[in-house]
Amino acid sequence: MHIKPQSVTDLRNIWFFNALHPSMRISDLILPAQEDRITSSLRENPRLLGQMVFSPRPVLVEGQTDSAALAIAVSRLHPANPEVPSQTDFVVCGGCNTLALWFEIAQKMRIDFRAVADLDALFVPDIQRVMDNSGNVRDRIATQFMEASPTIRSSLAPISQAIGKEAAGELSPRLKADWLARRLKQAEGAANSAQDIDYASQRTKALLDILRQNGLWLLHEGTLEDLLAIQVKDVPHARDAASIPGAIDEVARWAAFEFDLHGDVGDFLRSACENIAQRIQFYVGRSPNAGINQILQAVRPGDHRLVDIVQLDEDKYRITVKGLEEFAGYWLEFSRATAPLDMKLSPPH
Repeated sequence: MHIKPQSVTDLRNIWFFNALHPSMRISDLILPAQEDRITSSLRENPRLLGQMVFSPRPVLVEGQTDSAALAIAVSRLHPANPEVPSQTDFVVCGGCNTLALWFEIAQKMRIDFRAVADLDALFVPDIQRVMDNSGNVRDRIATQFMEASPTIRSSLAPISQAIGKEAAGELSPRLKADWLARRLKQAEGAANSAQDIDYASQRTKALLDILRQNGLWLLHEGTLEDLLAIQVKDVPHARDAASIPGAIDEVARWAAFEFDLHGDVGDFLRSACENIAQRIQFYVGRSPNAGINQILQAVRPGDHRLVDIVQLDEDKYRITVKGLEEFAGYWLEFSRATAPLDMKLSPPH
């Protein structure tokens, strides 16, 4: 994690390689209008890009207090699994608008990431635009709200109308978020008699759920101070508050990286079976007349504990998993001419 660029110019020399997608130069992911803000963000936090690239699950946050509080909560929630907090990096972006920039870059990089921000981000154009880039978000808005032109802004229109009934003049995103946070709190406490308040809170909850399922958690309490019930927003107060069970726990559980043991074992098993098949292909290529007994002797001893290998015909073989109970019976068939991409580990018939 020694990558510490401090400007967009530095990003022209940094390439991102992903086994599943084409390689890309980081500077190519940045729009010209974003360059100055990206440079400012990197100068404030030179470790930002390194954290995003090398963390199994980077979590974008606005400031240091957000990072400190969530890190404490994650550690507290996983005392027996220290790998969870160690594998969860909270990446300080330096404000909501800058978080939106890095959210968009992370989307383009196709990495596994999440983001946490205050509720006022819901009304910030940069956040709205970057979330509208997601086809899943647009589809969910269209289905949930029957919007002909599904965008975050269009889905917020009825909520803005409800706010306008009580507030005169143009309101900042922060004041709109304060209004929403009060309504959401009232809706949680008791049933509301005013239809517009009920409708606004229900619609907001549905919209926040859509965003959460697409990688962005907005604090429905309003701000981190509201979430932690603290009067001063600084690192010491945030850490103290997060060290006690509370509302932050739900956010921390959602953000934390946890190993998918079944998925990790499955990936390992597929890779192991493909390697065994390729070793057999190589051996048969060098000794075309070798029988199955000779082939089995050429396979590593540990492989025999993991799989059974049989010859189906003159040039066709089957590998069957036996060493892992939950994957027992999975199989892979191949010949000398089978390409690696065509080797598929399949479940039992």
